[in-house]
Amino acid sequence: MPLRPLHRRPLGRPAGAGAHLLLGAALSASAAAREAAADTGEHGSQLRRESREVLLRRVHALEARVVELEGAPPGDGKIVRRGDLVEQAVGLGVPVEVWGEVDGDVVAVGADVVVHRGATVRGDAVSLGGEVRVLEGGAVEGSPITLRSPPPPKQRGLSRRLSYALGGGAAAVLAAGLWPGRARRMAAKLRGGPFGALAAGLLAASLLPVLAMAFAITVIGLPIAALILLGMAVAGLMGAVSAAEALGERLLPRVTPWVATGIGALLLILVWQLPWLGRPLVLAALLAGFGAALRSRGGRGT
Repeated sequence: MPLRPLHRRPLGRPAGAGAHLLLGAALSASAAAREAAADTGEHGSQLRRESREVLLRRVHALEARVVELEGAPPGDGKIVRRGDLVEQAVGLGVPVEVWGEVDGDVVAVGADVVVHRGATVRGDAVSLGGEVRVLEGGAVEGSPITLRSPPPPKQRGLSRRLSYALGGGAAAVLAAGLWPGRARRMAAKLRGGPFGALAAGLLAASLLPVLAMAFAITVIGLPIAALILLGMAVAGLMGAVSAAEALGERLLPRVTPWVATGIGALLLILVWQLPWLGRPLVLAALLAGFGAALRSRGGRGT
């Protein structure tokens, strides 16, 4: 069993006389262990095991006694020294190590609470963001409580996509309800030439962002770039309206524009969830609607 090394003490802080005496005792134990290790045979092996156990007990006793004499257990943080009796112990961002007795609660915020051998906590041991460790021989008469912040819930990809799609569908239905005439004309333009609308949508979606970036290089061109991007957003919404209404009217020809748009939007959302082909089909429909909105000047032309 490997020996646990003694914790280093800060330079410039001499140990007390009692600590020196105990160190001498540990060295004597170490010498005895080496002498025992020199024996051979089965008897020597047993002596080596016994000497190692004795040496470990001496070293552990030495550490505990040094803590008692010097009042500084290893590590930084809030310390309740052996032999001390305090009402409570609180550490903010540092661990709380209890070697003595605490009549009330021990609380560590953002760190651990460690109750060492021979220590007693008569209240609760609470760690907020760390953990409570009660070592063998330590006692917590209350409850050891560990409180960690739960990880933020991860929104599932399907529900997130559905929320976005439903939001876009609701906006399309609202636009169709506000401008039913324009929605019908854009849908008619899309039904009359779907491939031409798709080509126009692809061309516009490719060139307009580049044009906006070219204007954004200069300060004078920034307002023009903003107008181009705003126009693309409006045209994209109207394109979604035209695609959804064209699809809805294909299924139910005699319904009102906003009902047709709602039915088409719901169908597009369902198609979007299909693997492999769902997204390309919906993107193609939206690009065709975008092109139809541009070709009909937002539903104002035929």
